[in-house]
Amino acid sequence: MDRTHQILAALEERLSPHGFHTWAVGGTVRDALLGLPVDDFDFVTDAGQGGLATIFPEANTAFLRYGSIRLKVDVGEIARVDLTLLRKESGYVDHRHPAQVSFTRSLAVDSRRRDFTINALYLSKDSVVSDFHEGIRDLSEHVLRFIGDPWVRVQEDPLRICRGERLASRLGLSIEGRTAEAFQRGRGLLDLITPAKLDEERKKGWVG
Repeated sequence: MDRTHQILAALEERLSPHGFHTWAVGGTVRDALLGLPVDDFDFVTDAGQGGLATIFPEANTAFLRYGSIRLKVDVGEIARVDLTLLRKESGYVDHRHPAQVSFTRSLAVDSRRRDFTINALYLSKDSVVSDFHEGIRDLSEHVLRFIGDPWVRVQEDPLRICRGERLASRLGLSIEGRTAEAFQRGRGLLDLITPAKLDEERKKGWVG
């Protein structure tokens, strides 16, 4: 996790003087725990929207209204990093986007909006992993499992079917029963997703 820790330290150096902190999250933590190369660097912070723009004036703020910025972090080599505010989502429209987004300083609250248990792991600069949904257990048992009601999660965003099956294929995971049932039940909902988004997922490729 060396590079991930280096990025964490660099972000903390910018955030902590303002009373904020940052954590690596999702696939960044998952792949590091599995000993896999980490290519995507995703981080979250408890800073506010104004805080992000002020602390990182050099960042790409095109998605700041959604609480996310993209920046380059120099840790011996340049790493492209996505930094997103901890947030809560409620209600989904068009089977893709949350109807309402609010910001929080709670990792536990943020974790509930994430798709699978193994993607809801948060790594601090002190190497503490926060796990609110037994994601580490599922990683050790090679299981892919939704957070919350699988059918609700598929209806919110049917593209999670493609992401989940691709993730299970790449990592050699078995798909938990209720999650697999939701994938099958919701397959017709993929017709509601634009072809471009489906093609984008397919191009990411499957293994096995």
